[in-house]
Amino acid sequence: MAKSRLAPLKGSTIPCLELAAALEAVRLDTLLQKELQMPLEKSVYWTDSTIVLWYLQTPEKRFQTYVANRVAKILEHAIPDQWRYVPTMQNTGDIASRGMTAQELLNEERWCKEPAFLFLDISSWPKQPAFDCAKLEDIAEVKRFPLVYTMKTEEDHLGRFFDYNSTWHHMKKAVAWFLRLRQILRKQPYLKGPLV
Repeated sequence: MAKSRLAPLKGSTIPCLELAAALEAVRLDTLLQKELQMPLEKSVYWTDSTIVLWYLQTPEKRFQTYVANRVAKILEHAIPDQWRYVPTMQNTGDIASRGMTAQELLNEERWCKEPAFLFLDISSWPKQPAFDCAKLEDIAEVKRFPLVYTMKTEEDHLGRFFDYNSTWHHMKKAVAWFLRLRQILRKQPYLKGPLV
């Protein structure tokens, strides 16, 4: 059984599309297990996307919402050890996304026959790639934490404000007057630009 989906019109990154394909594989496997109604061995999922393998191996990372949701859905049904790497040239799943005529599809050996390595011992399967974590983090949809820089100036306006108002009551009144003044100034049509 094979299933392919069109990429959304809204621009998506390649890692997001690869992750969507991985989720589709898990959904397809779940459907097959339910419909076949017979005991199956543990499923093995194949992908030629190292970024997807890295996403699944490092779920503790703080990914963007889209990626985090899809990684969570995949890991609900499969463990990272079930995911294996297949070189692109041996990936039969790529055929559905490349676009072919019916005649070309019939002549395509990879589509009609499964990859030869599947008949070999597990030790002969393609090796899992080594992850270059620094390179992958650059292209991954990882949440970036903003850096905030502050600079201390010689003038301490807040300190002067506290010194000027000797009691809590006086300070509350002063802040109330500032807020009222800001509201009045915002209504003035001749003032342009934002007021803080």
